[in-house]
Amino acid sequence: MKNWINVFILFILIFFFSNASAIGALSSEVLHFWFTQLVPSMFLSIFLIQLLSETSFFTFLSQPFRFLCPILKLDKEGLGFVFSCLLIGCPSSVILINQAYQNERITQPMANRLLLCTPVATVSFLVMSVGAQMLQNQTSGFVLWILQIAVSFVLLWLTRSIPLTMNPQIIKKDDSKKKHPISGALFQTGSILFLIGGYLLMFQTVSFLIEPILPVSWHPFFKIISEFSYGCHLISESMPFEEAFVYISCLCGFNGLCVQFQALSLSELKISVHNYFLFRLLQALLCFISGQAVLPLLVG
Repeated sequence: MKNWINVFILFILIFFFSNASAIGALSSEVLHFWFTQLVPSMFLSIFLIQLLSETSFFTFLSQPFRFLCPILKLDKEGLGFVFSCLLIGCPSSVILINQAYQNERITQPMANRLLLCTPVATVSFLVMSVGAQMLQNQTSGFVLWILQIAVSFVLLWLTRSIPLTMNPQIIKKDDSKKKHPISGALFQTGSILFLIGGYLLMFQTVSFLIEPILPVSWHPFFKIISEFSYGCHLISESMPFEEAFVYISCLCGFNGLCVQFQALSLSELKISVHNYFLFRLLQALLCFISGQAVLPLLVG
């Protein structure tokens, strides 16, 4: 297997040098999109949620929704942790889940349940970039995020056979060597944003490599499912609002192949890639149906 990977990497390297000018132009376009669309809309929200996740704020925030605890088989701390994952968005939520597992606050089955059920887009990206800029309707971005939350709760209900009960935070002897909460949150936020930019650049380059061997009619679909944020941009530019809203809702559920790779590469848990992909297809289907259901409320 490793030999095939090495051959593939060598092939990409040769292709890069033989198409340096075209890939250079593509890279410039992709990085401009990352810096002007993703970084401004995601930086502050990821930083603040990373900072608040070190406190009991989300447990307090989730108090009005405690009626969901027996339905979804969560304790009150577990519900607060779910809210933190849904607010920070994927792939940042994977880091929160890793930390909770490393600190022995949750078991591996609980962590796997969260990885399968809580991958959503960052609320600030949906409201500021998708809603306000791409769809020219800020309310639609907020509605897209609410639909993702609702679908995540459906997935949590379907996986309720694995209860989520959070253990108390364990104070370790070397905690005094930890970074200050603000510097730690800044470091994590910067790492996440650079990871997103790197994967975005990598996937767009690989797409450029693969597209010539695909039928021309497949190119738009392949570009859309490859990378979530870029896919939303393409949908909003090529469709009227009604269609764009529904298909972006569907893409929110699927996450895009790039975000899926980010989540799986960040996760320190053993999780079935097959199950993860099936959950994303189910999430996409549910988001598509719910998008169709609420559309009349937006355009009526």
